[in-house]
Order: sequence, then C-alpha cells, then structure tokens
Amino acid sequence: PAGVIEEAFRARILPATAQDGGGIFYMGQDGAALLLRTAGACTGCPYIGMTVQKGILAPLAAQVPGLSGARLVAAG
Repeated sequence: PAGVIEEAFRARILPATAQDGGGIFYMGQDGAALLLRTAGACTGCPYIGMTVQKGILAPLAAQVPGLSGARLVAAG
C-alpha cells in the first residue's frame, strides 16, 4: 500500500497542491491513518480538512483497503 500512496502523491497530489503555492506531503502511516505534512499555502489554510478528505483520502481509500483517516504532523 505504501507504494500506491507514494505514487499518488508524486503523480497527482503534489502537482495539484503546488499549483496553489502549497504542498501536502506523505510522511508515513500510523495504523490506518496517513501522516501528512503541509507546506507553503497549505499550512494554516482553512480548507485543509476538506482537501485531505475529498482530494486525498476519498480517492486513496478506493485503492488502499482499510485506510480510514489522516493526521497532520509537524515538520522535523
């Protein structure tokens, strides 16, 4: 599953968020939850929750069984 997730971020998610001057990066998993880090315009964006739910989790859940959530983690 990690390879599917990494490929989705490389091919679709990073380019899409970069168009708006931001970035959402896959940092790994904690059980069924993705660990994500934001950068640029995505950091502090009031729409980050919607972006993660509809733009990341919904499409990936169809490809990665058992994926059930995401947590934002600090850089470092």
